[in-house]
Amino acid sequence: MLRRVLTCVAACLAGSALHAQGAPPNPSNENDLQLHNGPDTFFFYSDPSDPTDFFWKVWPKEVMRSCTGTMEIIGLHISLADTDFSTIIGANNTVLPDMFFSKSSAAPPANPGNIEPDQNDPNGTLISFGPQSPNNVFLTDPGCPPVGYIYGFDLDVDLSGGTGPGNGITVVANGATNTVFTTFLAGPGFSLGPNGVGGNACGQGDYPTSDLHSTDQVAGGKGEEQFDFIGGGYSAFGGFAVGGVLGGTDLVTEVACNYLEFSGSTLAMNMNSGLGQGVTEGLHGIHYNCPPGPGGSIGARLYDWAQIGGNAVVTGTLTPPLGSCLNFKGGKLGLLPTDPLFNVLLGFWSGPVTQKSDTHGLPTFSVFDNGEFATVSLPLPGQVLPLGASVGLHFQGFTKKPGQPAHGTQVTTLILHG
Repeated sequence: MLRRVLTCVAACLAGSALHAQGAPPNPSNENDLQLHNGPDTFFFYSDPSDPTDFFWKVWPKEVMRSCTGTMEIIGLHISLADTDFSTIIGANNTVLPDMFFSKSSAAPPANPGNIEPDQNDPNGTLISFGPQSPNNVFLTDPGCPPVGYIYGFDLDVDLSGGTGPGNGITVVANGATNTVFTTFLAGPGFSLGPNGVGGNACGQGDYPTSDLHSTDQVAGGKGEEQFDFIGGGYSAFGGFAVGGVLGGTDLVTEVACNYLEFSGSTLAMNMNSGLGQGVTEGLHGIHYNCPPGPGGSIGARLYDWAQIGGNAVVTGTLTPPLGSCLNFKGGKLGLLPTDPLFNVLLGFWSGPVTQKSDTHGLPTFSVFDNGEFATVSLPLPGQVLPLGASVGLHFQGFTKKPGQPAHGTQVTTLILHG
């Protein structure tokens, strides 16, 4: 199996943004759906670089069910590192990757159980920041990093150009269709040695990479905690190709850290797997491995920038989502309100929407801030399900300001595994 080559053990991220100049923070109501626990390392691919190398990340059908049947991607949170930001070629110093949104492939996967991109999707959308000849963007040169590190930038990309909802990318959100975000590596010819197309100012060649990962493969890595429902330690929700050939999947302990931002309200489950990382918002919010002992918990985080200052509630059911949504305080409800869990969770999970940073701390008053409501975490008993059993729970959130209709999130499904 082809594997990525890890050459850097950490990333020193600086904030940046690709927004309309002078735009206020979050002008397009970008609401996160990140599906990772936090970044800790960059990966490199072919050396010299090859633009047919790529990696992908899946927003699975379990988190893509909207009462309208679609969701609008309005922004991207991506990262870019480079071993040499000093070398300027044609007024630019690095390369932003081409990216592609598609549904998942219906063909048999290269690795059983893995969800892979359909690069022939006739409704797919290619995003390009311009020709790579070989460079296409200028970012502030942070200088040479300490040995063993690489400098990179967090980038917030407004796909609407500051014009807001209605000018993003519409994807299917019917609860049966996966959305796949594929990122192509820069190329050709960048190298980790001195003989590539760029420079060698820092003694590491000139090689841009956009694959920032959450992984437990390095000391202190955050890792992911999703249940291994495929078996063999491999994730269904990401992978990579070298030379255009699909050859590897993410492990259940890793996932790419780029993520999508939507124009509508979003909901993500945040869980404690009892493994010492505390409450995190990774892929175990889709497939959760019920811990055998105490320490596990369940909670949720709702994102809605436009409703900062309003109130939020999150509820859930054991009953599967409704085939047709119901009217609910001016919004649309996709869950059965007579389910016994519905009103119980409403009693626990309510509170104000406040401005937070994208790491859920104090606001930075920049484009990286969010409008958030995080529920209290409800403890789960040890081994809440028998070994081998699984149960699906379904959740939706709402926000509301006085005198305005409610904003409903997508319906998301969490599968508990014993």
